Amino acid sequence: LKESKANKKKNEWASRGFSQTFGGGQCVPTLLTEDDAELALSHDLLQHEKMMSAIRSLFANLSECQEAMYRILDEIMKHHHECIEVFDWSDLTISFYKSSSLEELMND
Repeated sequence: LKESKANKKKNEWASRGFSQTFGGGQCVPTLLTEDDAELALSHDLLQHEKMMSAIRSLFANLSECQEAMYRILDEIMKHHHECIEVFDWSDLTISFYKSSSLEELMND
C-alpha cells in the first residue's frame, strides 16, 4: 500500500521539472538550439537597453533636483549676506561686554 502511494506520487511529478524523459518515457533533447540562444541573448539585450534608458532618465531627474537645490541654496546665501550687511554689530559687542562684566561682578 505504501509502495503504491509512493509510485502514484512519483507518477504525478514525472512530467514536471527538469528531466530527460517526459511523461510516457519519450526522450526529449535537453540542449538549447542556436536559435534559442540567439533569442535569449536578444531578449537580454532588450532588457539591458530598457534598464539603461531608465537609468538615463533617473540621472536626468537627479540633475534637475541638484540644480533646484543649488538655486535655493544660492538664494538663502544671498539673503544671509543681505542680513549681515543690515545687522548692526555694535549692539552685539556692547551686549557681550555687558554680559562679561556681569560675570566679573558675580565672581568678586
